This record gives sequence, C-alpha cells and structure tokens, in this order.
Amino acid sequence: MIRVTVELWPGGREARAREIARMDIANISDLAQTSDYEIRASSVANPLSGEPAQAVRCTIEGHRRDQSIWELIAKAAKAAKAAKAAKAAKAAKQP
Repeated sequence: MIRVTVELWPGGREARAREIARMDIANISDLAQTSDYEIRASSVANPLSGEPAQAVRCTIEGHRRDQSIWELIAKAAKAAKAAKAAKAAKAAKQP
C-alpha cells in the first residue's frame, strides 16, 4: 500500500505542521503488471473554502506498474476528485 499525506506547515514551520489530507492506494490485483487499485482519500474541513471534512472510496483499473509513481498518484487524485463530485451530486438530489 502507498500512503500520501498532505501537511500544512504554517509559516514554513514543521513544529506547527498538521495533516490536512491523506490518500491510501492499495493494489487489489496481486501486483500484476497491469493492476487495479482501491483508493481511500480523506481531508479535514477547510474554513477558507467552506468545504466540510470528507472521505471517499474509489478504484483505478488497468494501471501499468512500469509507470512513474507520480502517474499513479495523479490517477488516484483524479479518481478521488470524481468520487467526491459524484458523492456531492448524490447528496444534492436527496430531499
């Protein structure tokens, strides 16, 4: 599993660091050359944008493992963003 952690360092000071987001990327296809991944992403509430804390789960299918780790992270971030949008749209439709 790969964990991506996003920290905010107010004023550039590590002593004041706090985690604001996390993404876990787990291979679910026995490390095949072309693999599928389960993504779990979460973030804290953002008082500047008004976004509440949130968590989503999604998958990536058919990622070639010979690509850069950054390619996998970019795909995971894109999938998490789409899952967040779908979750918000579903919530907006409920009475």
